[in-house]
Amino acid sequence: MPDNDSVSSPDEDERAHLIPLLEAFQVSGNHAVGVWFIPRPGCGWDVYMREPLDGALGRRGTMAGIVKDAAKAADWIASALNSSGYTANFSADSLAEVDRFFEEHSKNGAPKKGGLLTKDTGQRLFAIGAYTGEVLRRSLGGDWQPDPSDPDSEMGLSLVLPNGTTVWPVERVMKRYTNGREDSIAAYGAGLGLNLTVFTDKAKRGFRRCRRD
Repeated sequence: MPDNDSVSSPDEDERAHLIPLLEAFQVSGNHAVGVWFIPRPGCGWDVYMREPLDGALGRRGTMAGIVKDAAKAADWIASALNSSGYTANFSADSLAEVDRFFEEHSKNGAPKKGGLLTKDTGQRLFAIGAYTGEVLRRSLGGDWQPDPSDPDSEMGLSLVLPNGTTVWPVERVMKRYTNGREDSIAAYGAGLGLNLTVFTDKAKRGFRRCRRD
């Protein structure tokens, strides 16, 4: 992944391939950044650069801050999903409900008109990513780990599993939003070892893992 701090702007050839996913990625009302992504064959995209949109916005300042935000966001989105007719009980099978949510409220990397992602898109995507990570953590164990080089980075928030595997649930949810069902959240969980009743052993073996270089 490119070093975001060392990149000021893409060159002309790179600009043609950049994807502005969200103009503002806002979490808990206290941090917003511009987020750009560049496609990577076979694995969706990588973060290319992040630019502060509002210098007056406060920063968390500690590595524990974003972990606490993720836990709160996961509980908040679970309640919101449950009230909207989805089963968000932090079970493995609830990841299939996350896929159903994206099918019903987004298409081709954009919110569907009148859907639940038309407002506070960035905040809700982060919350769904946090929920996905909490499902993994509660079922498999592990610990949230902020990016040491940028503790405020929502995209850099990772989950380190007991077997040493590091995964980026928020990043995966962004890929689901952008790429659609080919980056299924349920398949993601199954491939990492969750026992989802909607998947067979064959489907689990066929899960495509993506290395994050």
